[in-house]
Amino acid sequence: MRNLSAAAAASILACTLFGTGCAPATYKTSQIASAGDKGALSFKYDSCSIDCALDQPALQGAAVTIDVRKGAPNAGLSVRVANPAFATISTQSYTCAASDDCHLIFELDAKQEGDAKLEVVDKSGTLVDGIPLHIKAAAHIDIAVRGREAGADGVYEVKQGERIAVASKVFDNDRTELFFSHHGLSQVYANKGIVGPDETAIFGSTDVEDAIANGVGETTLTTRAVGAESVLKFRVTR
Repeated sequence: MRNLSAAAAASILACTLFGTGCAPATYKTSQIASAGDKGALSFKYDSCSIDCALDQPALQGAAVTIDVRKGAPNAGLSVRVANPAFATISTQSYTCAASDDCHLIFELDAKQEGDAKLEVVDKSGTLVDGIPLHIKAAAHIDIAVRGREAGADGVYEVKQGERIAVASKVFDNDRTELFFSHHGLSQVYANKGIVGPDETAIFGSTDVEDAIANGVGETTLTTRAVGAESVLKFRVTR
């Protein structure tokens, strides 16, 4: 899986094409962002165009990028996790444009199921605002091969040399889609000589695996997340 989480355009394209992280099937609200517990700041998943509020849970085992707005230009905001057993901050930066449009953008690793307590403090260490980030393990992974349908036996038939795009959505037990920026999914190819990763793909996204049919035969591709996995079957012919 190609990871372009830092490229907002690619992430937004992924949202448009498949919707992962942007329009969950059972999402309870329709908000661009969430207000913090004190109402001073707003929080949203980064590189997401719609339904980006933090009441959408994050996928356990994944990295997520969060954008905090409404900070003052001279505040020097930073973020910490009050209970780091649940999540840890890997990178963060606070920048302000000339229009005083300030963003605290940070990436965290969602380590454990539960609520990670995010706290934003100013340069003096005073708490400005905070919000819980809900972290859940996967219960279901819905996968689809774009532009193709499986046969009656559940096997996808492809021609040798054809490229395959496998799109995934991850859900909890309530069928709420789980957000992740990257590292949320892994792929296991049973036989890369038959179907393997497409190393020529230049652009990719966090929810799409680019594969290629290398040789004739039958094989599987397993997509895994913490708590769930899903298997595709392929039959490659000449």
